[in-house]
Order: sequence, then C-alpha cells, then structure tokens
Amino acid sequence: MTALWSVEVNATMRLFQAFYHRIRAGEPPAVAMRGAVEEIRREGWEHPYYWAAFQVYGLAF
Repeated sequence: MTALWSVEVNATMRLFQAFYHRIRAGEPPAVAMRGAVEEIRREGWEHPYYWAAFQVYGLAF
C-alpha cells in the first residue's frame, strides 16, 4: 500500500488499524480497505483527504 500525498497521522493510524484488523479476519486487501474507509468515514473523517490517498497494490482481489 502506498499514499499519493501527505496524510493526517491520526486518521491514517485509525485507517490502518481497521484495515489490518480486517486482513487478520481473512478479508482480501481490497475488501478490507473498502471496509476500513467506511469505518473511519463514520467516525468523522468523511473528507477524501483522510482516506483517498491510499491504494492497495498486488493481490488486491
């Protein structure tokens, strides 16, 4: 995974916590990222600045 621009540290930390929690639960990376984004948007980081900088590469299916 990589970021396309500088990101806010607290939103990024929360996004990655949610992402890796989902990965450990067995979700594919693309599905895990989608769910993690939905989680942090519900927590108040709705603006794309907080989550849209990240892309999943590799085995993202």
